[in-house]
Amino acid sequence: MAEQFDPYRKWLGIPDQPQHPHHYQLLGLVLFEDDPDVIENAANRQMTHVRSFQTGQYASYSQDLLNEIAKTNLLRKWHFFLKNKNIAQLNELDRFKLHQELEMFLPSFIFY
Repeated sequence: MAEQFDPYRKWLGIPDQPQHPHHYQLLGLVLFEDDPDVIENAANRQMTHVRSFQTGQYASYSQDLLNEIAKTNLLRKWHFFLKNKNIAQLNELDRFKLHQELEMFLPSFIFY
């Protein structure tokens, strides 16, 4: 019987576990990392790595994982802004861009 492909284990080095990997595991970060620059760089690193598999045998896994990493990065950004109340310091254009990015991944009722 063929082993089922696990992109979390094969590409990100996340061990097989009963629950879905949490955000910090997806980004390869220590638990509760809160530096936004570290989080952004980790997301970029993971996405660059996963993109290298976009044309291979498991291309569909690659796209799913890229979407998941992007969503995780946006959620971490949103958490940071709320935690530090920095959202008020964003200019109108940045607030609009963040809102658009988050709306792609989160239900619209959160924003209304």
